[in-house]
Amino acid sequence: MYTAFSDKRVYIENTGAVMILRFIVASLVIVFVAGCVPDEQYAAVQDNYRRSENRSRENVKTVAELKLKIDSLEQEKKALKLEIARRDEMLATYRSHLEWAKLIPGAEVSSEGNLILKGDIIFQPGSHELTAQGRSALDEVAKVLSSESPNISTIRIDGHTDSTPIRKTKDKYDSNMELSFMRAYSVYTHLAEKSHVDPARFYIAAFGDTRPRSNDLSDNRRVEILVQPENKQ
Repeated sequence: MYTAFSDKRVYIENTGAVMILRFIVASLVIVFVAGCVPDEQYAAVQDNYRRSENRSRENVKTVAELKLKIDSLEQEKKALKLEIARRDEMLATYRSHLEWAKLIPGAEVSSEGNLILKGDIIFQPGSHELTAQGRSALDEVAKVLSSESPNISTIRIDGHTDSTPIRKTKDKYDSNMELSFMRAYSVYTHLAEKSHVDPARFYIAAFGDTRPRSNDLSDNRRVEILVQPENKQ
């Protein structure tokens, strides 16, 4: 039989047990939470570090690749400058050799080093047949080409006419295009025979009246000789 004191004692003991239990549970919760949060934070920091490290490696690789490309471009730039200087020197020499062109009526040397010969002077009227003056002029051209032969890659001979339709020589030439071709071919034949340049280095082009130089028809009747220097890289 419990007395009032006994009931009070039981109550106190029960209350104390509950408080102890609550304390234990609370402690476990705190320990659990305290243990979880740092692990998550550490994992997040570690993940960010890995990502940063990967980006650094990629950046280093990208920088190395760009440096290689820059070095390659620099080498190409130097080689190109040397080639341009060599070709400029060759063209300057070629132009100096063509100073005699000033002595040929109507002949000129363009800023690119191309020799321009008037068709009215080197050809018979409306024909691809060379005049005596035309043959003499081309003999001089052949001498220049022979002296520069080792430095020459190709020689292009362009034939041009004015826009006047073919009439008197219609039986020989169907069009200005054909006449321009035959005139270029005549120049090629003479130079290939008289110069020491391999005939395989020559080629001809015909433009008819499609590339006029000016409104003066006589300026458009012409043959242009274009020399391409040899690439010795």
